[in-house]
Amino acid sequence: MGRLRAGEMRTCTICHGINKTDVVLGLPKPTNPPQALHTLLSWYRNNTANGMVGDTVGVYMPDGAFFALRNSNAIGSPDANFVVPGTGANWIPITGDWDGDGIDTVGFYNPATSVFHLKNSKSSAPTT
Repeated sequence: MGRLRAGEMRTCTICHGINKTDVVLGLPKPTNPPQALHTLLSWYRNNTANGMVGDTVGVYMPDGAFFALRNSNAIGSPDANFVVPGTGANWIPITGDWDGDGIDTVGFYNPATSVFHLKNSKSSAPTT
């Protein structure tokens, strides 16, 4: 592939169109419009500015099974911090939307028994 010029961007040639020629695969110019990447980036820009899409940060400290979680990717103190009692030393912390309500909560996987222990709230309470 040749060197990129200032302001030039190359992407997957079949899905997103080509600059002038397909220098990687030597294929003819695609007939589909190069909209897939533009559509994806527009959707991401429009839906992440308000914090509605994407993962946020959190910290898990194994000593005491302590979680500190943020609801957005902004600077600040944790929006939720809590302890999950009754966890084992080798349990693996996990996150997910266990009940389909659109809110990720925490849980643990116990590799010794192959059992998941999940929570549907961000509070200091045992897993179910």
